[in-house]
Amino acid sequence: MQSNQNVSNDFLLELLETWITQWDHPINFYHTLASGLVAMTANETLTESDAVRLERLKSFFLDLHHQQLGVMDKVKEMTGSASAC
Repeated sequence: MQSNQNVSNDFLLELLETWITQWDHPINFYHTLASGLVAMTANETLTESDAVRLERLKSFFLDLHHQQLGVMDKVKEMTGSASAC
């Protein structure tokens, strides 16, 4: 259980730091969140129920990340600008 707690604490600290520094760039926030969830789902001490819940969360935030990438690409395409984001 201790290693599970360490992963969670490290992930939460990274998430907070990312949110503070990248709050105006949700794509970075979603990616960090999904990456942390990937690390947490790899933890062997998780219950099956927790692993399923984390997998759903990871999928949700990866979808948000990919949607945001698509929006940024569309804005760049429409404006013809590489600095639209």
